[in-house]
Amino acid sequence: MVYRIIFIASTVAFFLLFIVSCEEGPVETTKEAQTSTISGYVRDSLNQPIFGAIVVDNGQHGLTDTTDVSGAYKFEYKLQSEYKTKITVYAIGYYRDTAEVTLPVGGTVTKNFQLRRDWSQQAIIGSGKSAANIKLISVSDRDIAIRGTGLKDYSVLQFQITDSSGNPLVGANKAIVRFSLLSGPQGGEYISPDSVETDINGMVTTTVWSGSKAGIVQVNATTLRGLVKAMPVTITITGGYPDGEHFSCNTRPI
Repeated sequence: MVYRIIFIASTVAFFLLFIVSCEEGPVETTKEAQTSTISGYVRDSLNQPIFGAIVVDNGQHGLTDTTDVSGAYKFEYKLQSEYKTKITVYAIGYYRDTAEVTLPVGGTVTKNFQLRRDWSQQAIIGSGKSAANIKLISVSDRDIAIRGTGLKDYSVLQFQITDSSGNPLVGANKAIVRFSLLSGPQGGEYISPDSVETDINGMVTTTVWSGSKAGIVQVNATTLRGLVKAMPVTITITGGYPDGEHFSCNTRPI
């Protein structure tokens, strides 16, 4: 009887030990980072886009972006957990604005800003210093097609003019920038406008249009008296593809 009890107890203990050993312990898993975005537009009180506004993520990621001609900005993250931050927008001639944003993992948040004009003396008059630098901000296309192919045959260039302290030339201190083509295939390509006054952000914009010949075009930007020059910008005009509205062919017997 005693042996039977001992046998049963041993058997039960064995099975309990077996069950415990077979139990799965907690498995630590690492969440895969997912792409998450914050984007939006920066506009003024008239709902017009503000180009060149600086948008800053004040959180741990610390991203920075500059609005394009439509006033758009975008931040892209790789997140494993919810991200809370503050977004601040700065623009010359406007009061800055800040907003709190909570971005879920794999989510998209749209946050638009509407800035109020700053009519203070600095915004209206400017720094009082002369132009010291012409900086290329953006080029829409480095390669464009010759005219008549049906492909894009122009490129938009944007520059910012600043003084020796890095302040944009605005208000009464604004500058006039002249544009010209230093070289090209001589196929009728041109630049327009060829003279632009800086806007409220110290920006100027011009457009290069292709002609009927392929080749390399160099764009020159200088201040009115030619004292300050930008580095020449190179645009390539390519042959492109035939456009059905401008291309025809006939067959003839051989």
